[in-house]
Amino acid sequence: MLTRRRILLVVLYLLTVTLCFLLGHWDRIGADCYYFERLIAEPTIRCFYRSCLTVFIHQAVYRILRPLDVIPWYAIAISSSLAGAGYLFVLWRFSTSPLFWVLNVSAGCVWVFFGHVENYAWVNFFLILSLYELREYHRGRQPLWKASAAYFAAVASHLLAVFYLPGYLYYLRGRSLDDRDRIGISLPLIVTSLFLVVTPLVLRTEGIDVGFDRLVPWISLWAKNHYFLIFSVDHLRMLAFFHGIAAPFGVPFLSLLLILLYSWHLRDRYLGALAVMVGCGVLWMTFWHPDWGYRDWDLFSQFGLIANLLAGLVLTRKGEEN
Repeated sequence: MLTRRRILLVVLYLLTVTLCFLLGHWDRIGADCYYFERLIAEPTIRCFYRSCLTVFIHQAVYRILRPLDVIPWYAIAISSSLAGAGYLFVLWRFSTSPLFWVLNVSAGCVWVFFGHVENYAWVNFFLILSLYELREYHRGRQPLWKASAAYFAAVASHLLAVFYLPGYLYYLRGRSLDDRDRIGISLPLIVTSLFLVVTPLVLRTEGIDVGFDRLVPWISLWAKNHYFLIFSVDHLRMLAFFHGIAAPFGVPFLSLLLILLYSWHLRDRYLGALAVMVGCGVLWMTFWHPDWGYRDWDLFSQFGLIANLLAGLVLTRKGEEN
């Protein structure tokens, strides 16, 4: 039975979805937006392997809203806004501090949630949700399976979530897990693995073209999608652009953040895991080649969500000593 509080939450969520959708009118266009607009309009369900679950959600939203004459472009925008409202709700659960919110919503990386026609909203939502559930587990309030399920949902939503796995392994290192925790990790892993193995076997599949040409070249531009060599002027200029969008104050702010983290919360396992994830994000965005140049800002802005979350928790001293 719906209580007044639950009804209020549903109404607030729908209002937040609407706000996210309306903000999309000022959004920077994504690299593959037109491709996915055509993909979800296909009469048969397709599997786009790199972001399998996300495309399924886009297709579901489109099919639900098609009787209302909603075009594929707006269906994807609404889908991203649904994830965006969820992201804002999770941020609220993290902290209500104004400083925390300024750090987290002032960066360009949050625009993937505001009616953005691409495939990055759901993976980012599930990743941040996983980090919230991991903090609750860290505090002894929730079982581990919730964080695990949210993380593997992120992996199913987009495979780039795999790059942040070292942070979770760092958190779990040396921890004694009981049987419930082991099942809580293994069961979502098995379900996600089966989903990613079986789905391309039964559906027409695209998005599996991942090779060494995806990495920034070191010696010569040997692939047609290469723009520059590693650490060349053009590469550094683009990295500065991506960092500037992802985090409010870019690389200098991240450096200060690591110093504060070392000084204040050196022994905090949870914040240490977030720091490892930020490092993983910086590494992968440095060595992964932006095939669409500056239009790939949304792909490379993801690490900023974790960096800004870590900044907010450190500067508002929300971490706990382990």
